[in-house]
Amino acid sequence: MSQGRITRHVVVEDGQVAFEAGEQVEIEGVQPNPQRPEFKYVVFSFRLQRRFQLSDNDVQLADQVATAPAVQQAAAKPRRRLANLGWRKIVIAGLVVLVIAGVAVGLIIGLGGNDNGPPALGGPVSVWRSLAGGVSSFTIDSLAYDPNNRILYVGTAGHGAWKYNGSVWTNMGGPVARDDIVSLAYDTSRNALYAGSYSSSAKKGRGVWKYDGKTWTNTGGGLAAYSVNSLCYDGGHKVLYAGTRGHGVWTNTGAAWTDTRGAVSGFSVLSMAYDSDLGVLYAGTDDHGAWKYDGRTWTGMGAEVASDDDVSLVYDAVHKYLFAGCHSTSSTGTGVWKYDGTMWSNTGGGMFGFNTYSLAFDATNKVLYAGCYAPTSLGTGVWQYDGVAWVNTGGGVSRFSVPCLVYNSVESMLYAGTHNHGVWWR
Repeated sequence: MSQGRITRHVVVEDGQVAFEAGEQVEIEGVQPNPQRPEFKYVVFSFRLQRRFQLSDNDVQLADQVATAPAVQQAAAKPRRRLANLGWRKIVIAGLVVLVIAGVAVGLIIGLGGNDNGPPALGGPVSVWRSLAGGVSSFTIDSLAYDPNNRILYVGTAGHGAWKYNGSVWTNMGGPVARDDIVSLAYDTSRNALYAGSYSSSAKKGRGVWKYDGKTWTNTGGGLAAYSVNSLCYDGGHKVLYAGTRGHGVWTNTGAAWTDTRGAVSGFSVLSMAYDSDLGVLYAGTDDHGAWKYDGRTWTGMGAEVASDDDVSLVYDAVHKYLFAGCHSTSSTGTGVWKYDGTMWSNTGGGMFGFNTYSLAFDATNKVLYAGCYAPTSLGTGVWQYDGVAWVNTGGGVSRFSVPCLVYNSVESMLYAGTHNHGVWWR
């Protein structure tokens, strides 16, 4: 897969714009069309959620862009849509010919038929694609998915919160517009998004903010002056948990924030996960390992990860395991660890020795995903674990650090938030 740039508007049936001039795209493959060999580049349109074959006149490869003469690059700038009506006729005519001929690879290459977002592929697939647009150059600190309205929410470093409806990016603005949104949680019963924020301005933008679809409101209380590293929502009891930077874990049932106090009260809580089977909250801390909370008491969870930064946690309700992604200066404390309710074990394999920043679990396909960072390209990107072995998913994110992951079970898609390269999906 390579990078490219659209050189002119591509307009298809009903006057719809498939690609804008100047748009950055991924070239998914080169597959000459039997009827029109010049239409050889396979490119996915996020506007129309379909794949098209484009010609050399429509797309310029990244290496060509870098070396193209100034006059040629100037010609690639956006032109008026009316000037491309002849091109529209060519595309439509070519589509009709290919359908009649029964050619398997046509102007449109279908991969599942999902009109509400990138096509559902029935489980893990091998190709990563960038959700180009609004946040493509930002560092993504947090992700949350709204299955009711099929909206992806994104928290950025210094650029506030954004949302993506499957085709368009929207800046959610408001008082958090310039904050670091380091954690997100979505309440499906109330259709409310919660954001844990940090701002360098004293008491401005900190604490937890609530978004009702139109307006941001600071939930206030004792948490308002603190930075919030992590959020976790217990839908069964309608309780929101907030893990702070240096002030432990707080809870909110809809009225006010309450400090859980106890052993973690002075810790920075980097991650949380909730076990609805046992009614237990798990918390990963900075330098103090993992802890669990039964609603009254905090209890340490063992020496194996006791001195690590448990940067990410996820609970596998299928197998009843807690997974912890760790960061440590020693190789023995890195990678992903598994807790069976009694003891920890390192999942080892290809992830052993890598710092793990994010985790997500696909309960349908029983696959665990881990986003990590290491000094070498081998340890970056996203890995997947089937309970036996780790496999690097490779592709476009393999050279990036991945601070956050979220799995969209409605459309069987995984989203990865990267460092300085926006959001990717597969």
